[in-house]
Amino acid sequence: MRMQSKWTGNSQAMRRGMAVLVTVLAGALVFCQSGVQASSPARGAKSQESSESNGDNAAAQQIFQLTNQEREKNGLPPLAWDDRLAQAAAEHAQLMVEHGELSHQFPGEAPVRDRIAGTNLHFDRSGENVAYDDSAEDVNRGLMNSPPHRANILSPDYNAIGIAAVQKGDLLYVVEDFARRLPDYTAARVEQIIADEVAQVRARHGDDPLAHMEDPGLRAQACEMAQQDRLIASGLKTPKPARYTVSYTATDPAQLPSNAMAPIANPTMRAFSVGACYAKSTSHPNALYWVALTFY
Repeated sequence: MRMQSKWTGNSQAMRRGMAVLVTVLAGALVFCQSGVQASSPARGAKSQESSESNGDNAAAQQIFQLTNQEREKNGLPPLAWDDRLAQAAAEHAQLMVEHGELSHQFPGEAPVRDRIAGTNLHFDRSGENVAYDDSAEDVNRGLMNSPPHRANILSPDYNAIGIAAVQKGDLLYVVEDFARRLPDYTAARVEQIIADEVAQVRARHGDDPLAHMEDPGLRAQACEMAQQDRLIASGLKTPKPARYTVSYTATDPAQLPSNAMAPIANPTMRAFSVGACYAKSTSHPNALYWVALTFY
C-alpha cells in the first residue's frame, strides 16, 4: 500500500503501510500539541465485518515491554507502568475507536495534560503517542521509525507510562501516555521538606536555626490561593504579625524560590511557619504545590 502522511507541527498521521501515528511532545509545564485531525483508517473487508472493539491488555503489556527494550538499547532507564496513565490512555483509545480516527483531542474532550491531571497523578511533564496498525510489534516498529514518536519513547524526561490497546476488526488502536511522575507527598511531608531546606540555608550562612512554628491556618490559606488561582503574600492571616511573607508555586518542594533567600538568611529572624497545598487551578491544570512562608 502506498504510504500517505499528514504533518502539522509536532504531530504526524500516516496511513497504513507501516503504522498510523500521532504524537504530542511536551516539556516542563510547556506543552506543544497540534490540532491535526488524522485521516480515518482504511477499511478492509475484515474490519467492515466486525464493529466489536475490545481492550487488549496483552497487546498493551507487549508494547510496554518493547518500549523498555528500546530504552535499554539506548542506555536509558526503563519507564515504570502507571495505572493512572493507563486509565487516561484507555478512555482516549475508546474514543479513537468510536470516531474511527486518530487524534489527541476530540470535540468535548479535555487536552492530554488535563486528562492525565484528572487521574490525580503528580507530574510536571507529559506527552502522548497514538497509533493503529495490525499488531503490537507493527505499532512499536512504526513509532520507532518516526522521529517525533521515537523522541517520546526515548525521552530521558519521562519516568512513567500507561498504554491502552483496543482491537477493532483487523486494527489495533494504541495510546501511549508518558509523564515525569513526581512523588505523592502529603501536605505535612511537603512542609517538612521545605522546613529542612530552610534549615540548610541557615546552616550554610552560619546562622542559628529558625524555630519552626506550626500554623495549620497557613496550609488552608495555601489551598485558598489555588482556589483563587493567584498568589497572596500580603494579607495572610497569621497568629502574630509576620515580618516577611513569601508565597510561591513549585513542582519540587525541595526547590526554594530566590525571593525566600533574603528572609531565611537574615540573622535577625527567629522563627518561621510554612503551609503547603497540592492543587490544580485554571493556570495550573496539572496541579502543583502552593506554598506560603511567614517569617518572624
